[in-house]
Amino acid sequence: MSTMACVNMRTHDTVDSAADSNMDEKFVELVKKHSKSEKQKETQSAKAIEARRNWWIKEVTALFAQVKGWLDQLIKDGTLTFETVDVPINDGWLGSYIMQRAISQRPPVKPEA
Repeated sequence: MSTMACVNMRTHDTVDSAADSNMDEKFVELVKKHSKSEKQKETQSAKAIEARRNWWIKEVTALFAQVKGWLDQLIKDGTLTFETVDVPINDGWLGSYIMQRAISQRPPVKPEA
């Protein structure tokens, strides 16, 4: 009986080793698939953020152009000025980028006597 138990143990060990090896391969394959999937998500996410940031910059630039158009006559006759300057932005969602900032001023009133 002791010999039989020894044979069964060896057979069992051999089966377990093969199963472990197969399981190891499956685990490695699973981790590699997950890693590849995560890298694709990061790349897609970075592209989506960049696209959103570019869209936002374009929209703000278009808005300023529209406002400047509305104020065109007042700008031409000197009633006010309208300029844009580039400023660095560090946004938690869109990252770092350069955005225009509008500056509109009314010229100082010269007192007349």
